[in-house]
Amino acid sequence: MAHERKPSLGLVDYSDSDDDDSKAGPSQSQPTSSASLPPLPSKFYDLYTAAPRLTKEDDPSAHGGRHRAIPHIEGNWPTHLYFEWHLTTLELGKVGRLLQVAAEAIGNYEKFHHTEKFKLESFLYSDLGTQLPLHISMSRPIVLRTEERDGFVAELEKGVEASGVQSFDARFTSLEWVPNQDRTRWFWVMRATSPMLGQCRQTLVRTLCGSFNMNMNINKIK
Repeated sequence: MAHERKPSLGLVDYSDSDDDDSKAGPSQSQPTSSASLPPLPSKFYDLYTAAPRLTKEDDPSAHGGRHRAIPHIEGNWPTHLYFEWHLTTLELGKVGRLLQVAAEAIGNYEKFHHTEKFKLESFLYSDLGTQLPLHISMSRPIVLRTEERDGFVAELEKGVEASGVQSFDARFTSLEWVPNQDRTRWFWVMRATSPMLGQCRQTLVRTLCGSFNMNMNINKIK
């Protein structure tokens, strides 16, 4: 009688062989090399990029004292659109040095931000020490209902595919402080420019505003 193996929660599945239990014989120990091991599934790398959340409630102590700019409502999904920028070793070093210079400059001014303590946080690594990609933002946060999410992704993928967007280069032109909508947090951002970014922005506007009737607030991208 065949028995179906069910994957355990939180474990990464590998295909197994039916011969494991059917053949018996003396075991032979053979050295294994990294080249003979199967590659890890891509899902594996998403398991340890962030610490687990223990509550659905707005708990500022769980994320560095930050408060939600958009109040949590069950069934609502604050969403924003962006490109991921996976830094090379050289790029990581350059951005890291920029952050170091900024941190040292801020440290020279005790009242840099009025009378409140000012803390510069890096998005280069997660709380667990995993290197993270940076984001080239294409929109401010928009809110989707649960039932809209699949359609949103499908329309977005269709629009991007129809536009024929290929890999492209972007140039960073300046550094700038940008606040959130409540001006409770500030982000030190690098302004990016590329003709392809402008084309992508127009694709997003046509696709999402046309299909979802959304009045999107798109970042200004030259």
